[in-house]
Amino acid sequence: KGPPEPWKCSQCLGDGTYRFWDCFRRPLFCTSCCRENHGTHPFHQVDQWTGTHFQECSLRLAGLILHLG
Repeated sequence: KGPPEPWKCSQCLGDGTYRFWDCFRRPLFCTSCCRENHGTHPFHQVDQWTGTHFQECSLRLAGLILHLG
């Protein structure tokens, strides 16, 4: 299933390309808001819009770096 129209980031209204299965209503996020909002939830399942469909990916692809310790 494709993104809702218009497919804008739920935070900044930029291009929404990420969605999270663990979040209520599965809002879309741009890359920056994805990192900002989910940096504290690194194990949420994330999908990225490829242009034709959503594909499972990781927050690492959005640039999230998880520091341990």
